Parts: sequence; structure tokens; C-alpha cells
Amino acid sequence: LKNFKTGGPIPIYFSAGILKDPLTGHPKLLAAIGHDVTDIKKAQEELREGAALLKSIIDNMGEGLLVCDHDGRTLFVNPAASKMLSGQIGDPLPNGKQLKNQVYRPGDIRPLAPEDFPITRALKGESSDNVELLVSNSEQPAGVYITATSRPLRDSHNKIKGAVSVFRDMTKSREIEKTLRESDIRF
Repeated sequence: LKNFKTGGPIPIYFSAGILKDPLTGHPKLLAAIGHDVTDIKKAQEELREGAALLKSIIDNMGEGLLVCDHDGRTLFVNPAASKMLSGQIGDPLPNGKQLKNQVYRPGDIRPLAPEDFPITRALKGESSDNVELLVSNSEQPAGVYITATSRPLRDSHNKIKGAVSVFRDMTKSREIEKTLRESDIRF
């Protein structure tokens, strides 16, 4: 079928069935109903375009993004997060597995317990803003300084379904600050 105004095709959903004679059981009539699904097709295309835009934004943002489910299993990591931590992103709550990263508070030599990571605290309902951390792993033994902001992800009934953490690499900023402090001391 064609649209009389535009000349373009009209997407139609058809459902059909055969009506049988109740006495003989032989086919008597073919019945078909068609529904114009133009609005549904348009909504699906808009949804696809919106999803593609969102993916592009997340893939191209400079901050790292980490999403976990309610059990602390990593569901999603964007390219910036993977690059920041040299691809060494594991589950924040590894359930007996070896942690891929050692996480410290700057200036503290004791590793932070996984249950004290900002994202795992978010799984308990606690939000955090700009928490400074030093993250080291086998690929970056000297570590990367980050600031992490984490939030719980809740469903429509306010039940926690997971957590999200956005983090920024602060290593270069800290190096610049250190150089400035050292130059102030000398002069």
C-alpha cells in the first residue's frame, strides 16, 4: 500500500485467519485485518537513533564510566575507563576472585577494602562526590589518581538495582600541583 499524500509505502501489520463452516469444518471465509504501524515504525527509528546517540556520547566522553549490577558484577565500562586503567577493570566485589586493581586513598599505604570503594558503597544506597583514589594494577604499578563520583541505580520502586561511577584521571593535575609546590619551595 502507498500513502496517498507522500507516495511512500505504508507499513502494515496483517493478521489473518480462516473461518470454517461449523457443520462441515471446511474453510468458508478468509478474514484479514490490517493495522497501519507507521507511528510504531517511526517510534522504533527514533529509539534506534536515540540509542546510537547515547552510545556515541558514552563512547566519546573523556570521563570513565563503570556500571555494576546489584551483586557488584561489572555490566558496562566505557572506552575512557578502560584506557585509564589499562583494560584492567574487574568486578568491584569479586566474590572470592583476585582483584585486578589495588585501590588506595592518596597518602595511605593500606589498600581500600572493596566494600569501601565508592561504587560498592553506592550499592548500599550511599552517594559520593569526587572521592580521590589511587588505583594501581599490573599494567600501571605506579597508579592512576582519579576522582570518582558514584550513585545507586534504582528501579521505579526505589529498589537498588546497581550502581554507576563516573571518574576522571587526575594524575597530570596532581603532577602539575606537585611541580608548582616544589618550585615555590625553591624560590
